[in-house]
Amino acid sequence: MNVHDVPSVSSMSRVAMNLSEGPAPHRLPLLDRARPESPWVHPPTGLCFLQESGRIRANACFRYDATGTNVSVRYAVRDALLVSVYVFPIPAGPEVVVLRANFHNAVLDVISQLGAPHEIDDREVAWARPGGIVVRGRSARVVGTAPRGSPASIGLLELFGLGRWAIKFRATCTPRSADAAKWFIDEWLLASRIAEDSPDARPAGD
Repeated sequence: MNVHDVPSVSSMSRVAMNLSEGPAPHRLPLLDRARPESPWVHPPTGLCFLQESGRIRANACFRYDATGTNVSVRYAVRDALLVSVYVFPIPAGPEVVVLRANFHNAVLDVISQLGAPHEIDDREVAWARPGGIVVRGRSARVVGTAPRGSPASIGLLELFGLGRWAIKFRATCTPRSADAAKWFIDEWLLASRIAEDSPDARPAGD
């Protein structure tokens, strides 16, 4: 991706962003009320949010609208890894255009967080749903410029359209935790009940 080709936030309509309102603390219901550790469920879609996978644990949930259709769950491992998973309705308009605008703005936000990037890798990704239906989206890996003597921070993004809904993953991690972040995204897709456990669920280049 050429950074100069990414539209600025000011040039995008607010409708293309997933933040329609400021984030507010939110609580999602349990998938199984008899098991406190069971995944949380997003009622409008039925998507399941893991509470824990390996050492990665959920530590916060937020909503961005009044009804809780637009939500995110944040996961963390101390200071090494932070992953946020967003689920939100795709605003009216051509799906490809709206998702591309959201993705580009998310990339810009990661760049502003990490500082001047010295590497940006942008590609198409896909995963297989049960029944062999392939869902395609975009992925970006941004490596920030590290202060002298410090490891570089890495930002990872993945965004998919699923009917009238979008699913976005955003991770910030150290280089040593990058593989763990990608593993977690795969695990989340499987546990969410929307992905198929298949070697074709990710692009062959990954």
